[in-house]
Amino acid sequence: MYSNQSYEQLIHQLKQQINDLNKYVDYLNQYINNKNIYEYQIQGIKIEKVKGTFQLGQLIEKELIDRDGIHRFSVGEVKITEIEDTGTVGLGVTEKGTKEKKEIITPEEATGEVKTIYENIKLLLSVENVPMFFQTLSMEEEILKKVWSIIQKKWDSSNEFMSFYETVLKLLEDITNFEETESILEHETYIILADSIEEQIKSIRVIHYLIELFLPGYFEKYKEQNTIADPVKLEFNSSSPNEQTSTQQIIDAIKSTFDLNELPESYKKLSNQPSILNYVFYSIVKPTVVSNDANKYSTTIQESLSNLPMNLSLEIEKNQLSSEQQGFLFSTLIAYLNNYQKYILLEYLLLQV
Repeated sequence: MYSNQSYEQLIHQLKQQINDLNKYVDYLNQYINNKNIYEYQIQGIKIEKVKGTFQLGQLIEKELIDRDGIHRFSVGEVKITEIEDTGTVGLGVTEKGTKEKKEIITPEEATGEVKTIYENIKLLLSVENVPMFFQTLSMEEEILKKVWSIIQKKWDSSNEFMSFYETVLKLLEDITNFEETESILEHETYIILADSIEEQIKSIRVIHYLIELFLPGYFEKYKEQNTIADPVKLEFNSSSPNEQTSTQQIIDAIKSTFDLNELPESYKKLSNQPSILNYVFYSIVKPTVVSNDANKYSTTIQESLSNLPMNLSLEIEKNQLSSEQQGFLFSTLIAYLNNYQKYILLEYLLLQV
């Protein structure tokens, strides 16, 4: 039963979330109302061969100050018989030679404020390396700085991260009950795996907090729809280690099962060790997925995140970020929330061999 005080706290939190949502809706309405609308109405196009550039919409040769807008296309039929190797076809807004592609700032390349932030992140999380989530944010330095500012206000010690790390490790131990075998990976590999798992678990705590802060309500919807592994996608012609199964078949099956574009680096390295990869797949990964333990793990880790204290009283001024920056931040948060859960499990399973 909830006490009156608990109800009051819950009501206060709900009011705060409603207030944040209303502010965000107002911002989105303001954004939409002040943007250009481009409409393209095309009944039909028939082209025999494209040699150069064929572009429907804006082709931007120089960077525009305001290139945001809503682009509406109404296209009947576009029929192109042939596109030469040097030909390109575009639909919508295409930027040509305007901006250099932004790259991740690695810890080795970091200088000044970014280097300081990286060092402080390692200290706060009590990890050896800068997690890839934060390195990815460095593609937009202002985003990295803002995120670090929020983190500083929320946490002043590594205690909460260590506690969550231990909780997730216990969860992983509970769902992986394999017979002990002699170690078949190099000793250094186990150390790298353990460090990577710790970095990702602690990072996912930060990611969840930021999602609740910037996208209130998203995580609850995510929990309702999310399962991390589909057993059906594990199946292909070969069903046992005794049959010939190509390394690529196994890699593709794991990617498909966990809905990943890329596997953790540790699995990529196993592509050069087919016998070990075969063993890992049939004896470790497949049983974990087929038994539904993978999805049980996912459900439990998400519940653990939901039960953590949020303290979302921090004022977030979304208007400080451009629409492009918001898109980058939100997509990065969602991508790493999704991938880290899967990477943690997959790498922990490797520790069992």
